[in-house]
Parts: sequence; C-alpha cells; structure tokens
Amino acid sequence: EPAAVQEALRRFALRAWRRTPQDAELDRYLALITSEKAAGESFQAAFRTAMTGILASKNFYYLQEGSPHEKRTHLNDWELASRLAYFLWSSTPDEALLEAAAKGQLRDKEQLRAQFRRMIADPKAERFTETFPRQWLQLHNVGKFPPDPKLYPQYDLWLEKSMVGETVSFFQEMFTHDLPMREFLLSDWSMVNPRLAKFYNLRPLEKSGFQKVALQPQDQRG
Repeated sequence: EPAAVQEALRRFALRAWRRTPQDAELDRYLALITSEKAAGESFQAAFRTAMTGILASKNFYYLQEGSPHEKRTHLNDWELASRLAYFLWSSTPDEALLEAAAKGQLRDKEQLRAQFRRMIADPKAERFTETFPRQWLQLHNVGKFPPDPKLYPQYDLWLEKSMVGETVSFFQEMFTHDLPMREFLLSDWSMVNPRLAKFYNLRPLEKSGFQKVALQPQDQRG
C-alpha cells in the first residue's frame, strides 16, 4: 500500500538523516520506486534503490547544522542528538536519542544530562575513549620519525604500538573511573603491557595486555 511504503521509507530516512524528513523530500524517492517498478523491477529491488538514494544524499553524508532561512543561535534537538552520538559513539543516534529529539527533550538540561549518562554507560562509548585521545594528542604522528636503529636497537614496531596503547589505555582509565584532571600531570601509575614494563625497567608482568601498575616517585611518568 502506498501509505505503508511511505511510512517505511520515512522510518529509514529518519535513521539515516538523523531528523524527521519532509514529505517533499520523500516524494522524489517514492517517485523513484514507481519508476523502477514501471521498468520491470520487483518491489523489493525498487525499494532498495530508494534506500540507496537516501544513503547517497548529502543529508546522510554531512552533519548539517543551522537553517539557511532561519536566524538562530542554538542547536535544535536533532543537531544535539547528532553531536552527542558522533562524539560519544562515532555513530548515528539510536532510537532512544531520536525519540528524545522528536519530543524536544534535549533542550532541557536535565534530559540532556540523562541521555549523556545513558550513552557513556553503553559499550559503544569505548569508541570515544579510543578515538578521542588519538585525535586530541595526534597519536597518528607517533613513529613518523623513528630513532636510529643502530643507536636504539631496542626500538621496534611493537614498542611503538605499545607506547600509543599506553596513552589510549591511560585515558580510558581516567575516563572510566572519573579521575581528577591532575592525574594527567601527577600520576604515580601508568598502564603498561609486558613489552613496556621491560622497556621501562619495571617488574615483569605475568599477564598480557595493558594493566595498571604503580610507579616510583622518581619515575616522573605524569
């Protein structure tokens, strides 16, 4: 039924575009379904073509903020939902976030805090603790200028990756346990794996992977 097709396409566009699509925007994709069926395609194939068109739209590829014909100084709820989702999850808003945006709840500070707390408790928040320190500290630059292997034969690719992993793991520990900012400068601990423990002349670690270890005051690892 045409009404059911339009509603299904609307739900898909809502998830893809992270906002409620306008009827005029959907009309072109409904027309595409009609033309594909007229050309002999099955309904399923025609609908997939319309879905492809929605995913090829700038509304999917770009995070649009502001209104060209409206002067405003604040983000609307849909824009807030996208900012939250891509910042914390590196992904599109989920149904709960889209529903809150549709109801206009995100402009309320308490509702916004509630969504934030819910999102950082979600396993997808691990994407934030992985990507944020890499961008913030430009960790992609580590290894661009490796030391002379003749002078520093102990330096290898595994050590290099371990150093990056130490930094990311340190940030994750700070974030997960809500530690004070001064820990970045005055920490008496770090996150190391067996390779780093050997390189830093720490006690050998029995387990693999990164783990929190205590340091001596003279280490000055903060």
